[in-house]
Amino acid sequence: MKSLNFAGIAAAIFLAASTVASAAPTLSFSGLNQAQIEALTPVANIAPTSTTGNYFNNVIGNQFNGGGGLIARSPWEGTSHQNTDGVFSSVQGGSSATFEFDKVQTGLSMIWGSPDSYNDLVITLLGGGGTYTINGNDVKGPSGILASLVGVTNVAFQKIVLTSGSNAFEFANLKTTPVPIPAGALLLVTAVGGLALVRRRKSA
Repeated sequence: MKSLNFAGIAAAIFLAASTVASAAPTLSFSGLNQAQIEALTPVANIAPTSTTGNYFNNVIGNQFNGGGGLIARSPWEGTSHQNTDGVFSSVQGGSSATFEFDKVQTGLSMIWGSPDSYNDLVITLLGGGGTYTINGNDVKGPSGILASLVGVTNVAFQKIVLTSGSNAFEFANLKTTPVPIPAGALLLVTAVGGLALVRRRKSA
């Protein structure tokens, strides 16, 4: 009966992923000023599966080269988080960071620090849907905004790639959302489990 349970769960996940994959991705963002960034709680970014070039993972404070030049600006700059708990990651010029997931994801959110035209977030869509690319210009707030809170929903993916043509693509609080099991699918799993229980009782 375990195989039936697994089949029910797999069917539930497939149903949920198929439903999301059929919809167009929804992008939302809001510019953040210093006070709004201060009010946020830093959370370590998930680790990339692989990287090319130069990548800073969960560092604290502005990053400088050997000559003292700024090469990665913290999204938490100017707040009490900057040099304490304000972790962030950064894809440097000519570099990339790839994140692959064992399970289907249906959304993501992040703080995108000082979005630039040379920053790209590329989501590989499931079901042969190609890719969905978000450029820094797509989420850039008005003058005086230091970062943007970015969210993507109505999407199904297992891979995202962050690239930057120049220094740098800084981001913080990167989180993804695993595929939810819809109520109808949960009923399917419950029914399969109940069937297994009845059969065990009969065999006893």
